[in-house]
Amino acid sequence: MSQLLNSIPYRWHVVYSADACTVTDIQGNTCCSVAPGGSAVFWSVGKHVCLSSDSARMYPLTEDVSAVFARFSPGEPVRALLSDTLEIRHATWFNNTEHTAITVRPAAWQDRVLTCYLKTSVPVSLAGVHWLYGEPDMMEGYTFVVALQQVDASTVLANLAYSLPQ
Repeated sequence: MSQLLNSIPYRWHVVYSADACTVTDIQGNTCCSVAPGGSAVFWSVGKHVCLSSDSARMYPLTEDVSAVFARFSPGEPVRALLSDTLEIRHATWFNNTEHTAITVRPAAWQDRVLTCYLKTSVPVSLAGVHWLYGEPDMMEGYTFVVALQQVDASTVLANLAYSLPQ
């Protein structure tokens, strides 16, 4: 079952869920995914969102997003991005210091949303993806959290979940 909930447009929200949960807008676009027993933050652009799990709970954020982001710090070291190709991996943190054009390479096909964290000290653009809401301006000095969904062997959808200054 799923829940249709009211959200506050143009505000950060956090979702907690005992089960795996996907948050979508009313057009069906994925806002974020939550692992079982986890949480995720997303930026709402509409008045309603759908949570795929009945165990999920959503709250608007009332604190600084930087403080929230600190709780989502990587459990593993940030990996240096050594080439201009990025293979889709879930919950993997990459540090980009030199590549301005990065090509996203599909992983083994799977129809689920994977979250990629990209910290960059130079402006960057991602190729090999179809941006759901237009390509964002990914400038230097930010960490970008990008939701990627591989819908078939060669098509990868991308949505900027949020960005935070370093």
